[in-house]
Amino acid sequence: MTANEPIGFNKENSMASVEERLAKVEKEIEELKAKAEDRSSKQGWLKKIEGSFQHDPDFLEIVKLGKEARDAEKPRD
Repeated sequence: MTANEPIGFNKENSMASVEERLAKVEKEIEELKAKAEDRSSKQGWLKKIEGSFQHDPDFLEIVKLGKEARDAEKPRD
C-alpha cells in the first residue's frame, strides 16, 4: 500500500472492477449502435419513395379528393 491509496484498497479488485465496468460500457455502446442503425433504416423508407407518385394521375386524384373533403368539413362563416 502506498501513501496515496485509501485504506482497504486492493489493486487487483480495483482493476477487475474497472475491467467489468469497461466491458459493460462497451456492450452498451454496441447496443446503441445497433439501435441507431435500425432507426436510420426505418427512417430511410420515406426517402426511397419520396416523389415516386409525383405524376401519378390516381395519386393526384386522391390528393384532390382529400382536399375537397377537408374543405367541406370547414365551418362556413
